[in-house]
Amino acid sequence: DVVEETALMAQGGELLARYPLIILPDIPHLAPELVALLEEYVQQGGRLLLSGQSGSLSAAGDPLPTLALTCAGVSAIRRQPHVPGAYFALLASDRPFLPQLADLDWIPADTSWLECTPAAGTRTFLRQVPVGMYGPPEKCYYTEISDHPGILLNQAGQGACAVLPWQAASQYDYFPTHAIAGLFHGLLENILRLPRRLEVEAPPVVELSAFYQPAQAAVVIGLATLSGPHGRAVPPPLPLADLRFELSFPQAQGRVESLIQGELSCERLAQGRLRFTLPRLDLLDLLRVR
Repeated sequence: DVVEETALMAQGGELLARYPLIILPDIPHLAPELVALLEEYVQQGGRLLLSGQSGSLSAAGDPLPTLALTCAGVSAIRRQPHVPGAYFALLASDRPFLPQLADLDWIPADTSWLECTPAAGTRTFLRQVPVGMYGPPEKCYYTEISDHPGILLNQAGQGACAVLPWQAASQYDYFPTHAIAGLFHGLLENILRLPRRLEVEAPPVVELSAFYQPAQAAVVIGLATLSGPHGRAVPPPLPLADLRFELSFPQAQGRVESLIQGELSCERLAQGRLRFTLPRLDLLDLLRVR
């Protein structure tokens, strides 16, 4: 759900409590009322992700000496400009938490970022690699790795707050590499420890959205194939076969209906998980699980 800041402040902790995770997408100034709500949310067991330069500016636009949220576990910050050619390096200690990046050693950091000093007890992941000389790769390579982290994690009360002090999502928007995608998977699942409720085996051209409908006690999964668009041309999409789903939905009756293909067979697994297959996806479909 995308929620406007004032709506969060108007409805207070009752709205925040619905969500196991809240992401602040590069919001430099946070109103004091919102800061108090988020601090309480984390203390009560919520998970918070600060992305980009969230919480780093005052209402007047002046840089703060540290992040506005104490639950972030950051003692000092310094704004760093965008310098093309910078990276974050994976350390050996990072790899158990970022298994999706097993074949990588660096992640491009092609945005501005915050140099964060972790407070006592804050865990850190990734390290910033300063920009090296430009030229042939056999002559130009990095010679040092800084101490500046690319991810910070702090346990506060019953919850946790993670800081991703660079604009990874906007970087993925214009440079969509599997490095950034894998970083987000590892950050949510292994660092913030959010269990994945829905797992899908499908080609990457499938766009998926999933919603819970409390009134119907159902999960709705929307599917679209993007195999047709090619530049400015939009040829017919390629049909896809046997998309497999596994959903954690303990209160479900075990019924899965496709808007296009009718009722689908469903297998009930242990711990309230359901497994089902969509035999074919041409362009669009909508699944309802009850």
